[in-house]
Amino acid sequence: MELWKFQFWSFKIYIISELGIEWDSKYILIAKEIVKSEIPKIEKEDEHHRTGFITIHLAKSFNQIIFDWWASENELRHLVFKAYPEDPFDFKNITSSGKAFCIWELKVIGFERDSWCNHILKKVHPSFDKYINEVLDTDE
Repeated sequence: MELWKFQFWSFKIYIISELGIEWDSKYILIAKEIVKSEIPKIEKEDEHHRTGFITIHLAKSFNQIIFDWWASENELRHLVFKAYPEDPFDFKNITSSGKAFCIWELKVIGFERDSWCNHILKKVHPSFDKYINEVLDTDE
């Protein structure tokens, strides 16, 4: 887990890895580059909080980078990028395919939903700092 700030944005970066998959720090660099390339579009089009999370999921069948950010009051926006074993660092945007999340990624999303509700939606004085610093810590 890593906290990352870019421009005026704050992100939590999560890593999910299937047993036996070799980790490479290049995945974090690629995820950050993807997010950097998408932020200008989001800044122009979206009501957002400049807060979100990135999930890097490595698996035998494919790798995914999921970029989530909070918009409006209670909306979570998603972009999904996928790479296959023959070229594991070549991520393509597959968001419009409808092929998105597996149960392991949903654990991260569920945790982030609860954290957003607890620190932002249910508070008279929302705390983005408390939200960004509360992270999922699990080996499951």
